[in-house]
Amino acid sequence: MKISKTVLLIDDDEDEHVWFKEALDIYDNTIACLSAYNCSQALHILKETHPDFIFSDFNMPGFNGLECLQRIKCIPALKDIPVYIYSASKATKEERSKALELGAEEWLYKPANLNEYKLLFKKVFENKSSSF
Repeated sequence: MKISKTVLLIDDDEDEHVWFKEALDIYDNTIACLSAYNCSQALHILKETHPDFIFSDFNMPGFNGLECLQRIKCIPALKDIPVYIYSASKATKEERSKALELGAEEWLYKPANLNEYKLLFKKVFENKSSSF
């Protein structure tokens, strides 16, 4: 099996990594998924590899998703990688504006089931349209 794309998921919730990877494998098993459980781990991984897409949870201990986004976009080799803020919490207008200002592609809500994951992946990987 040839890998078509690589995704980095940054989320402190271990269960979210399991669900995300299972759903991604069902959606398209040629998309590889790397895991980071905080911003520091993500930045370490990003020294070695440049994924095609990054999903970053908003609510994380230490650096939140916006702070992590800011650090990623400051690295010239990473600035063109689409980063999606990926959260279960509803964003305020200010948070959404700040995410856009910092270079996020979009604020996505964590899916509740496999069908919602499929729709999310279709939107990100096939449409690449933003609804910020």
